[in-house]
Amino acid sequence: MPTDNLIQNLVGGWNTSDVRISNLSDSNNLYVETTGEGASSTSILRSIQGSTSILELGGRCRGLFEASRDINGKPVLFGVFGHSLYVIRWSDDGYTATELTNDLTNVPDQVGMCETGGEGSANPHLIVVDGSNVWAVNTELDDAGMIADIRTIALPYRVRQEEKDRPTVRIQPTHCAYCYNYLIVNDKDTDAFYISYQYPFERTETNTQQTDYDIFMINSIRPGEIGYKNYGFITYAEWSPDNITALCSNATLLYTFGPKSTQIFTYNNDVDAPFVSPTNCANGIGIKAPHSVSFVGDFVFWLGSSSIGENGVYQWKGNQLSKISTPDVERKINSMENPSDATGQCWTENGHLFYALTFNDDDYTLVYDLTENLWHRRSSRDRVTNQLHCWRLGFAQLHDSKLMFGTNDGHLVYLDYDKFEEYDGRPMLRIRRSGMLMNNYQHFVVDSIKLICNTGDFVNQSLLQEGYAPQIMMRYSDKGGDWSNQEIGLLGEQGQYQTNVEWFKLGVHTILCVEISMSDNVNFTIVGGKIKYSIIDR
Repeated sequence: MPTDNLIQNLVGGWNTSDVRISNLSDSNNLYVETTGEGASSTSILRSIQGSTSILELGGRCRGLFEASRDINGKPVLFGVFGHSLYVIRWSDDGYTATELTNDLTNVPDQVGMCETGGEGSANPHLIVVDGSNVWAVNTELDDAGMIADIRTIALPYRVRQEEKDRPTVRIQPTHCAYCYNYLIVNDKDTDAFYISYQYPFERTETNTQQTDYDIFMINSIRPGEIGYKNYGFITYAEWSPDNITALCSNATLLYTFGPKSTQIFTYNNDVDAPFVSPTNCANGIGIKAPHSVSFVGDFVFWLGSSSIGENGVYQWKGNQLSKISTPDVERKINSMENPSDATGQCWTENGHLFYALTFNDDDYTLVYDLTENLWHRRSSRDRVTNQLHCWRLGFAQLHDSKLMFGTNDGHLVYLDYDKFEEYDGRPMLRIRRSGMLMNNYQHFVVDSIKLICNTGDFVNQSLLQEGYAPQIMMRYSDKGGDWSNQEIGLLGEQGQYQTNVEWFKLGVHTILCVEISMSDNVNFTIVGGKIKYSIIDR
């Protein structure tokens, strides 16, 4: 007599093991969502959203940032693509981009971006650091004014004993932050960070209302500032002597990262030592990929390094540290050729807080969902070969009530809740591989697999032609070995809610893995599945 059971591990995250017979569980472009009271399942797998292009700017995106105020007192978006910095605005003709400069260096490395505060005499400025320069522009100007205003800021020299009287080497900032009215930048090859005076870019009467651009005070000869000349206001992360290769701030705490350590600084309300580090705010977990650090709200995420943190993914919540990676995630990262080039981004979407980690050289994207405490992966499909590459969307930024991203081929895009394909019409492949199905390692005959999903129920029905029924593909593997040929199922036409998605006579197995995939431009949600099988004696 056949047994009819629910498939308990059909809905789940990414837990792919390097031992194939152990676990092939995978969710690509699908993420888990816990459902509410009265739902037909405790959790479901939702499709990620598609994207729509706003502008094509050319050059790989290196950063996006929304500044708080433009000339009309409204938020304004900036983007770095290739060598160029753009201001991006909405008009009656749609979004437009104006190039402010094309002199940014160190392409294609990610840039750091932040904004300074203040009004009146303390002008708000966008700050961009590119590894060689600190760029600044007043965000309250019109486009022509910005083009005239943008400039590089004179940087402090590195403190070297052999060159103390005649310094020659300037700092190399790759990250920036604005905290308690101070602009802060790192120097990637030393364990120092540099602080501006409070409310930088102020206008002074002694300067005939001109803006003071000596924000790091390297030309200062005022009383009480002896020692700033040439070198600026330096603070060292002295818990460990490793270089500060990354830093960020959640507006309350300043986080500094080196290859072997992490150290937190807090505001001290003392102009001579504005940031200090409590004794319990440092640890021996460093950062492997300097641009993996990303934050949203009180949460800071990064890819770890050092003897106790190698290839782990970590999270600060305030000053509380926790690891969010699993052994399978860490083994996957350990198998990569160059995890140190990973880039991180964070965003919130429909109640989920996502941290995406894209390994550029290794062409792979893993995403952690803080809401569900689960991982999934995201990918973009090659137009010619159909091979899956890393997810092309980066630098998530909420602007104009849209989640905007820059791409590696020069587009500014937003997540489109009526689309389930990429901005250039490329199909978006969603894949779910179940956990391993077995019954005490006995042989069993699979009579059928039934998929419970959103048959006949599509949010973008206006895009569907009459009579169109999206296709689902299914294949299976025994003991993690070779996969079967794909078999087709249909989601039904719009309104055909009773459509049955079931596959029959799937052979004899001891350990079974089922793969479901979908690439049609419709929302695809997996609610659950059932298996009908019979135990056989062998």
